[in-house]
Amino acid sequence: MRYLFILITYLLFTADSCKKTSGDCPANQICTADFRTVTVTITQAGNPYRLDSFFTKKNTTGEILVPQASIPRYEDSAYKANGVYPIISDGQMNKTSKNGEAFTFYGYKNGVETIHEPYVLGHDCCHVTLISGNAFLTR
Repeated sequence: MRYLFILITYLLFTADSCKKTSGDCPANQICTADFRTVTVTITQAGNPYRLDSFFTKKNTTGEILVPQASIPRYEDSAYKANGVYPIISDGQMNKTSKNGEAFTFYGYKNGVETIHEPYVLGHDCCHVTLISGNAFLTR
């Protein structure tokens, strides 16, 4: 009888785990406390390429995820000085999936679109990840 109870318990637990899809994240996921951002570094002739404005758009919805207006002035200045721009951060992790979603990074200089770069961005249930796309661009 004892073995039957153990067998039934085992089957119940394994059957429950089969209900989850590969895109699901466990409720008790243990993650590091750091906050991550996927960035792109843009250079021109070896120097940082300074954009006037930039944003990331989710291709399927047209939603803008990283509008420049929401970035504090000191961070915006640091990004421009180093040619490093955020594409997506952990704060927008719910806008993508483990398998990844298509996004486009747009950059403008003097009112002209100079950067139009496709990315596939996902997450590992804890942090956003770059699945495909260029982390370094040269103009």
